[in-house]
Amino acid sequence: MNKKQAAKFLRVSTRAIERYVAKGKLPVRYTKDKTGRQVAIFEEAQVKKIKTELETLAHPQPAPKTPTDAKTHPAAGNGNGKVALRGGQRPAPPSVTPFADALAASLQKHLGHPQLVPIPDKLTLSLSEASGLSGFSRDFLRKAITAGTLGAAKRGKGWNIKREDLESYIKQL
Repeated sequence: MNKKQAAKFLRVSTRAIERYVAKGKLPVRYTKDKTGRQVAIFEEAQVKKIKTELETLAHPQPAPKTPTDAKTHPAAGNGNGKVALRGGQRPAPPSVTPFADALAASLQKHLGHPQLVPIPDKLTLSLSEASGLSGFSRDFLRKAITAGTLGAAKRGKGWNIKREDLESYIKQL
């Protein structure tokens, strides 16, 4: 399958395919077409593998709950129910949901770099993050944005959605 076919199958841009190739996530073989230009050819099995990874990223399974609080996990404290911290450190805030942690971890793995702000603490979300957090598809959210029922702002080629706008939209459904 060529680059355009792979992009259409994965529902991504041809530039995204090029990034997958550059990162080594998608193996490519080059051949010459009738005019002598090089054409990228992708194995169907590899493209399907990437598709399952993208689908898993869009709908990750929630991580099992683990105790993160010194009150629920006595080993985390110093015996008196308080966590011993050094030099003015603050304990990490408890996660909003295990799902948000799983989404953040899968996005970090997929993007190849750590998030500057964890998804549970973000005030605005990209369309992909909002999709992963809400469980709605990107297309569904995009249609809601264009219909005016979900507030969002266009930033470059993508959309930024306020977390509170997403939450109020979900409550209205």
